[in-house]
Amino acid sequence: MVRWLLQIMMFIIPLTFVHTYAADMDVEELLKKVDDVRIPDTDFSVEVTIETESSGTPRVSKYEVMMNSKRDALVKTVYPPNEKGQVMLMKGKDFWVYLPSVDQPVRLSLSQRLTGQVSNGDIARMSFSGDYKAALLRIEEADGKSVAVLELNRVTDWVTYEKIILWVTLSDARTLKAEFYTGTGILLKTCEYKKYKLLAGAIRPFKLTFTDAIKKGEKSVLTYSNMNIKKIPAKYFSRDYIKRLD
Repeated sequence: MVRWLLQIMMFIIPLTFVHTYAADMDVEELLKKVDDVRIPDTDFSVEVTIETESSGTPRVSKYEVMMNSKRDALVKTVYPPNEKGQVMLMKGKDFWVYLPSVDQPVRLSLSQRLTGQVSNGDIARMSFSGDYKAALLRIEEADGKSVAVLELNRVTDWVTYEKIILWVTLSDARTLKAEFYTGTGILLKTCEYKKYKLLAGAIRPFKLTFTDAIKKGEKSVLTYSNMNIKKIPAKYFSRDYIKRLD
């Protein structure tokens, strides 16, 4: 009888702790911490390399990204050579691309595919807070760490994804995994944040693996490098100015 009661208590006490912790958790604050881990909260630049294998054919694309504290972003294509000179601008909720062969920038969607399994918004919009409303689904244990599973639902209609499920460590707000869904609940792709290292003064994810949930076996690996905190001229984030960038 005593052993039976002890077994019940061993089950109930951790469960009660988890429920109490969940009730006290500020998920919006946790989401802001997630963003602070992923990218600096000020102006910065970073180099992005995307390696994709589709139908057995490898492809490499390289970009230079500049972002300000308002989360406006400028993305310059540097490789492959036939795409060099293309510039994408994220200004507020507007997203434009400049092609050297076209006189004026063209409006695009963040959800449109950039290359492989990576969408425009995956490199032009690197933050979640402000774009999504977070709710706690549950708390799990992974590798001895408590992990919050968050459901993010969009609060505006111009964001990259309609819904995201996010796995985040409670101890240091590191993202472990993300699932990206349509509004009707169709899983589009997953992303694993497996590797972290020192970037721009903090430990941040530098290698992300995107796996297509619809086209089985297709994936893209996104790598961040040379992330530097520096002042980005305000004139760069202008639709008229991006045509002059080289």
